Amino acid sequence: MTDISNVLTNRETTPLEKLAINGQLALNKLINTVEEIFATLGTSSNENTEEIQQKVTESRNKYKNVSDELNNIIGQVDVIWTNKQEETLTKNKMEITETEKDLTIKDLIQTRDTLLEESETQKNHLKALLDRTYELQFLIQTLLASSEQQEVLPDT
Repeated sequence: MTDISNVLTNRETTPLEKLAINGQLALNKLINTVEEIFATLGTSSNENTEEIQQKVTESRNKYKNVSDELNNIIGQVDVIWTNKQEETLTKNKMEITETEKDLTIKDLIQTRDTLLEESETQKNHLKALLDRTYELQFLIQTLLASSEQQEVLPDT
């Protein structure tokens, strides 16, 4: 197995990348420890039982330590992954909220524009009614003036 600890030397590694590298190294140690166990068991016919048991116990302890190290790294990766997922979810919620705000603002602007158009239309109608009122008032005054100028003839 190759050592990958120096693969990313040209740039700074993220915590997740560091954990992945450490996990790979721990996995390599784990595989080497298993190979040692099998090698010890393979050479058992040439050695006495007490020495074999001692080597197997040492190898088992190494295996347990490396396995615990790997499980610890996996736990750290899980924590980072969970935090990243929560950050992404929070970011998405914030983006949705911003989008909803933008849509609300656009709706309000559209409503305002519609109301301004309606207000302009109503203003024009009111001006037209006022102009007609002035025309009617002028006609009434003209009729009154002409009626006052006419003589009223008594009935005969």
